[in-house]
Amino acid sequence: MSGRKTGKNSSCYEIEQRRRRASVEAIVQSAKPEPTTLCQPAVPIGPPIQKRMLTINQEASDRSLQNAQVLDREGPKARAYTPRYEGANADPREFPCNESEREFKTYECKRRFMEMLVSTDPFDWRPEADEPEDQDYGIDETERYQFRSPPLQRTEKSPSYKYLKDMCIELREKEVPSDRIYHGHVFLDLEEPATVESVEIDINQTCVGTDANGKVTFVKLTPDGKNNALKLKLLPNRQPKLLLPGTEPQPGESTAGKSLPKEFALIETIPKKVILQPGTNAIPFEIYVPEDQVPTFTYTSLKGQSVYNYYSAGALVRLNGNNERTGRVAIVVPALGGKNVGYSDTKDNYEFVLSNKYFTKDDGFGYTVGYEEGEKPKNVKAQVVQLVKCREIGLNEETPVADLGDASRADGKSNPVLDKYRQNPDNKSVKDEWDGSYYDENIVINPTTPTVQAGGFTCDYRLELKVGEKTYEGPVILVDHYDDKEPKRPDLSNISKRKDFKPSEWTERSGSS
Repeated sequence: MSGRKTGKNSSCYEIEQRRRRASVEAIVQSAKPEPTTLCQPAVPIGPPIQKRMLTINQEASDRSLQNAQVLDREGPKARAYTPRYEGANADPREFPCNESEREFKTYECKRRFMEMLVSTDPFDWRPEADEPEDQDYGIDETERYQFRSPPLQRTEKSPSYKYLKDMCIELREKEVPSDRIYHGHVFLDLEEPATVESVEIDINQTCVGTDANGKVTFVKLTPDGKNNALKLKLLPNRQPKLLLPGTEPQPGESTAGKSLPKEFALIETIPKKVILQPGTNAIPFEIYVPEDQVPTFTYTSLKGQSVYNYYSAGALVRLNGNNERTGRVAIVVPALGGKNVGYSDTKDNYEFVLSNKYFTKDDGFGYTVGYEEGEKPKNVKAQVVQLVKCREIGLNEETPVADLGDASRADGKSNPVLDKYRQNPDNKSVKDEWDGSYYDENIVINPTTPTVQAGGFTCDYRLELKVGEKTYEGPVILVDHYDDKEPKRPDLSNISKRKDFKPSEWTERSGSS
């Protein structure tokens, strides 16, 4: 045993007392709020800290021990309050407290933040994205959509064989509607209740070319040579609702922004996993398709080359912990154009007018050539030539697809084509000094490939006009449907974007596509 003294009068006892006193003072100083600028009260940063007081009831020889000992405590039960201090034979005192802690708003923010750190279970999703707990996804056979993927292929060894009878993706429309919104759902036929943990819709765009020898080549759609493959997560996904043209957000509703996406996008998603009951069920979705998407097309040459551009959709579903993939269903994206959108140009004392540069297989276009006295040509005849190029499969063809023959002649300053052209106020004005004109209207041609440029493939149409002994050419654009206004078409080549006629050479060609 050591002979050192440890009583109250010993030096070791005094050292220990000084250490305890220094610790208490350090704790008290750390609990004091720091002053801030502009006379603003200090705002505590981080989770709220509860200050509790330890009272000295028995009088000690060292009276400094009667100072309050403040304990800092963190946790979900921490609350902002004013601790009290009672010393020996002294009146109660209140510690200083930040005024901001007394405000209800500050208290609410601190309480909510603390509860989020402890547990997130009591919090609900945003109101605009919340999915009702009793949402019923059951449907009957009459509510199924017509365009669907092939039935699910399974064996008895499949993990979902006991409770999943069939699953596929179904679309209400075969072709993208005029409002650019595709409606569909993921269909599931269940034997037992099942939990859908996630659903992912994938959209693929593929452009395939075949050369004259039958070799298949994927046509490059992007500079890096990759075809487009999009994955759209339907659930669980808390993405804000897509704001479409002509729609306004509801008060308090968050949106994905005013700018529309440049690719396929889900309009609304489901924030939570869903539980499906036995029987036929359908998880709905809506997909927005931008108007500047490359259209679906097919081209086949008499020399054996061919090019196909197509879209398809499928779904990957995680069901009761197992991944199941549906077959694929085709998506048809039409080529769009504006109605009665024409252009005009003047060359060599002749004025050329095209009443509608966009035309369909059912609704054609018209042209007219105006002249003044002394410049009257002997006759005007026309033809439409298709230009197709694809270097990757050795395709470079110019094929006449329509011989329009001789145009009709009209005296005076007007004719049916010119009157139709003037109905659109956005069209460029033309001269009124015509002494006569040649015209042809309602020109319809047979090709099925729309005007398009996709990667290394281009398909254009030009109108060749032989006016007397001179030949001029201007672009025309074949589309599938008309839009209310002229759409943006980044998938058009520089030839089709022109709005003028230029001198050319008339060449007699043979063959057709």
